[in-house]
Amino acid sequence: ALLRVTRVGSRYVTLTTGIILLVLGGFGMFDAALVAIPTPVLSGATAILFSMLFASGIEVLSRVQWNRGNLLAAGMPFILAMGAFFTPEAVQAALPPWARLLLGQPLVMGAVLSLLTVGAFRLARTRQEEPRLEPATT
Repeated sequence: ALLRVTRVGSRYVTLTTGIILLVLGGFGMFDAALVAIPTPVLSGATAILFSMLFASGIEVLSRVQWNRGNLLAAGMPFILAMGAFFTPEAVQAALPPWARLLLGQPLVMGAVLSLLTVGAFRLARTRQEEPRLEPATT
């Protein structure tokens, strides 16, 4: 989405921008300026941002060859992340902080589960493709 908006394809520009924003986030004056932005303006900017991210995601997903493994790798984390919305408060309160972070933030949970699922499928695929060595006969 950032590439689509800025037309700048350098990862160094993106890295530099991220570093600048992290540094500025440590200054109270910068935080105060962000807090002073009216909520409707932030909502409008957020809607545009997420719309562009969604469009970029659809573009990327249109190039995927959908087989059973890819459907499982995309669908299972999505469904589990959406289901995390319905975890009772009493259950969430009893969990350790890292588990509360996962269940309380569907985006984080979906990303973590997606990475784990894709990693597991790649590991299984490489194990299937490894050549088997035959014992030497003398």
